[in-house]
Amino acid sequence: MDIDQDDDACCLVAPEALSPEVRELRDHLRASRDMLDALADPARQDLVQVLARQEANVSDIAAKVTLSRPTVSHHLNVLKRAGLVRTRKQGREVYYRLNKAPIVATLQGLVDSLTCC
Repeated sequence: MDIDQDDDACCLVAPEALSPEVRELRDHLRASRDMLDALADPARQDLVQVLARQEANVSDIAAKVTLSRPTVSHHLNVLKRAGLVRTRKQGREVYYRLNKAPIVATLQGLVDSLTCC
């Protein structure tokens, strides 16, 4: 069964009654949705691993995984829309690299919110 997920949907009876710390956790969880959705796919996890230490173009990445070039491109676009990778164009080639700072900041925000009290 597909569940429509509205960004503002909440199943809590009285979300405004939450403590400030829990509201902060809620905000961090909402901010991390795109990143966590993008990372939920095993193929994209593999691409993140390939890009963890070096930038690469689609051909270089496709040579290291069992996915076709079009499939690699599709997954890279999902990662890019989620802010997990950045691109650099050199001539006709587009090079991808992991966008580590926002990933770390998002995860750190979640950890801080969960361990604050």
